Amino acid sequence: MPATARELCHVCQNVSKTILLLAGASERFSPHFLVAATAGQISRWALRNNEDTVQLQKVFQGGINSLYNFCINNPNISLTMEDIRRLHQTVNRLGDQIDEMTGDEWYRSVNNSWKGGIGPIAVFSIIIYGELFASSMQAFLESEEKLLPSFDMRARLDYIKYCIIPDDAIEKKDVLGSVVLVQNTHSSYLVSLRKVLHCRPWRRMWAKAIRMIDRNFEEAEQEEDEDIGGYHDEPWSRRLYRNALQTQGLEGMQLVTLPKEGISKECRDQALRIKQQVELLQKKFDDVTHSSLELETRLEDAPDPAKEVKACSVRPINEYEIPEEM
Repeated sequence: MPATARELCHVCQNVSKTILLLAGASERFSPHFLVAATAGQISRWALRNNEDTVQLQKVFQGGINSLYNFCINNPNISLTMEDIRRLHQTVNRLGDQIDEMTGDEWYRSVNNSWKGGIGPIAVFSIIIYGELFASSMQAFLESEEKLLPSFDMRARLDYIKYCIIPDDAIEKKDVLGSVVLVQNTHSSYLVSLRKVLHCRPWRRMWAKAIRMIDRNFEEAEQEEDEDIGGYHDEPWSRRLYRNALQTQGLEGMQLVTLPKEGISKECRDQALRIKQQVELLQKKFDDVTHSSLELETRLEDAPDPAKEVKACSVRPINEYEIPEEM
C-alpha cells in the first residue's frame, strides 16, 4: 500500500508539472499570470538556503520574463487546474475592486493603462508581491529567536524595480555598470500601483475586511471615518497589520474579494493570528523606550509594498490622482 501511495503521488506530481508546461506554452496565459500562480512555491524553494535566495534575487534583476522562465523551468514547481481557477477568479475580483476605487476618469488619464482600469499587471503585481514575501513578513512577526529565513528589503526592491516596470524600461547602465531605469510610457503601471497602495479607499477596503473577521476592531472604523491624514500619518501598528494581511498572497486576498461566508477558516485564523503577533510587537515597543528613528529602522525589515513601490517610482506621485473620498 505505501508503494502504491508513492506511485500515485509521483503520477500526480508529473501531471501538475505537465499542466504548468502546457500553460507556459499557451498564449492564453501571460507571464504575470503564471508567475502569480507559482511565486509562492518558488519563494519557499529559494528560502531553503542562502545560495538559492541570492539566486532568486538575481533572477528578479532580469525582469518579469526572467522570473517567468525561472518558475516554469524549475523542476520543483508545478501547477493544478484548481490553482488556475482560483487565481483567475481572484484577479478578476480584485481588479473590479480597484477599478471601483479609481474610477473611469482617472484611469483614462493614465497613458497605456488597460481599458478596464489600472490593468492586470498592477493587480498581478500585488498578488505576486504577497506570494513572494509572505514568509518574509512571517519572519518579522515571529520571535527573533526563531531566525526564520526571509528576503531583505533589497531583494523586495529588486522585484519591484525590475519585474513591475516592463523590461524595455531598463535601457542603459551608468558608468559604474549599475542599471539605470529610464522613464517611458510603460512606467504608468508603477505609478498606478503607487497611487492605489497609498490611497484612502485602499486602506478603507482592508479596514472593512478586518472588521468583518474581528468585531473587536471597531476603532479602525472610527479612525477611517475621520480623516487622519496620509499613509505615513497612521499608527505604525495598524499599518503593519494591514501590510501583513495584504502580503499573504492569493490566500490573503480572500479577505477583500469574498463575502464573509466565502472566506476559508484557515484564512480567518491566520488573520487573527497576525493581529495577535502585531499586538505582541506593539507591547514590546511600548514597554521599552525606542526613538522613532529606531522603530522605523526596525520596521524596514517588514515587507511594506506601499513604501517600497514609492521608493521605486520614477514619476511624481501627484501626476495622477485617485479620489481620496468614495
